[in-house]
Amino acid sequence: MTDTPAAIAVEPRPPGEAGHRPARRAAARYATYPTAEHFSARFGAAPLIAALSARRVASQTVCTPLAVHVQLPFHDPLHHGTYAEASARHRERDSSYLDALEREVTLVVEQIGPCRAVSRLHLGGDSAGGLGDAHLARLMGLLRRNFHLEPDAEVAIDVDPATVDAARLAHLRELGFDHVVLAVADVAREELDHVGDLMSAARGLAFACIDIELGDDIASSSRTLADVAALQPDRIVLAACDRRPARTNRAPVADDATGQAALFGSEALSCLVDAGYEAVGMGQFALRADALAAARREGGLHMTLQGYRAQPDHDVLGLGVAAIGRIGDCLYQNARTLAAYHGALEHDRLPVTHGHVVDAEDELRRDVIQALMSRGQVAFADILARHGVDMRSSFATEIARLAPFVVRGLVELHGDRIVVTPGGRHAADEIAAVFDRYLNEHAGPARPGRAVQ
Repeated sequence: MTDTPAAIAVEPRPPGEAGHRPARRAAARYATYPTAEHFSARFGAAPLIAALSARRVASQTVCTPLAVHVQLPFHDPLHHGTYAEASARHRERDSSYLDALEREVTLVVEQIGPCRAVSRLHLGGDSAGGLGDAHLARLMGLLRRNFHLEPDAEVAIDVDPATVDAARLAHLRELGFDHVVLAVADVAREELDHVGDLMSAARGLAFACIDIELGDDIASSSRTLADVAALQPDRIVLAACDRRPARTNRAPVADDATGQAALFGSEALSCLVDAGYEAVGMGQFALRADALAAARREGGLHMTLQGYRAQPDHDVLGLGVAAIGRIGDCLYQNARTLAAYHGALEHDRLPVTHGHVVDAEDELRRDVIQALMSRGQVAFADILARHGVDMRSSFATEIARLAPFVVRGLVELHGDRIVVTPGGRHAADEIAAVFDRYLNEHAGPARPGRAVQ
């Protein structure tokens, strides 16, 4: 699943289909820096084209694999018309959307050149698993014709359990998916029984990884978590615990983080530990034998656009309405409405409407933020070696702002590093946000300076 894209203006779902909206993929805070809320609306396609061109030139020496994320819109309920009429309308809309995606892929491929190896493919959005069999096969055919999936590539899809059965999972497996994310929005007994049946079917089909994501209003119940943990998915994501730093004109405060940390120490979550899960961070849990948990223990965790991963993403190609991507030093987001997305592609333009070109200070602060988020500490020597910056002098203002977190036991300050304590792990976004210049510009954050030799 992912900085969560802005709300997408889409058509409604017909009566008679699944009666609830699936849980939204939990936001991956600081998966990009700056975050999408700070992307410029004056951004156009030109910087992305330049970045794709630069990648094409660089790939003549080294071909670095891409991660590809395809964003699909959601079908909301209709309030008029018959189910048959609604189904026909949705098939027509899905076909039109795939036409637009095909045009976007063509425009990208024209720029990106022959280096199109893919190490991770993710079909996200609320209706990814809801595409009809023919449309989903068409989409995967489009992607396979234009990109080269590596033999060990992770191929993942978000699925609303209410729209899937064992036969549908078998079709997904035939199309090459090996990682399924079940977005659970209803924990009625029959719903959990159905999820359990789907998991049994997925294991029989040799899916490599099964995730369960719980919606905002169901993730804090100890009984719910115990029931879900008993199913033993490889990973569990709690959307209710995945909260973006508040957009305010003040620095984040330790009280907010303390509340979040207390939540993770509560009885409601202790059952996950008892069931064999380790806290990865920011609402993500993994079985102790899972690669994600191992990466956390070994300090090899990475933040990506789809959350924590054991391997980093280098360039991320975002395709579809509201998709977010990163190519080189270019962060971008596609048009956030279907009308704008279709409109750009009808005129043979890449549908980019928001973005940011990363500068040297962004790179420095991103390294600090991601070290705190992924490894739980930032070593001053690493920052000096990578950027030639002495954190103690250049970030004196930010380090001083960590004092309330230190008092609460969430952070430890050492002479050579900043450490997030186990109790502060789930407040890591609030701690890292102290170093976010876009949140703290009003306070005059120190401009990173060169180390004194």
